Amino acid sequence: MELANDNTLIQEFDLYLQKIKGIGKKARGNYLSWTRFLMKNHDLSKIRTEDDVKKILEMEEMMMESVKRKVYRKKSDLVNFGSTLNNFLHFICSYRQ
Repeated sequence: MELANDNTLIQEFDLYLQKIKGIGKKARGNYLSWTRFLMKNHDLSKIRTEDDVKKILEMEEMMMESVKRKVYRKKSDLVNFGSTLNNFLHFICSYRQ
């Protein structure tokens, strides 16, 4: 099965967060913003396991130390990424089915 492009995945993830998880508009906006940011460096459609999530978080933690990165440099940002990726993992597994 071919997965949709990033924009379609974002839209579907938004619906998942709203309908399945019951997450409000403001929090969903944050999740979607973090998802878009993560998609710039990672192919989130290929996430299959919690180990995949851990690998992305480890890479992000290393990239946070770079002076080139201007946003998402704090430990709390890493926690937000973790929450986003864990929700995305559940979403993408159900999306594939």
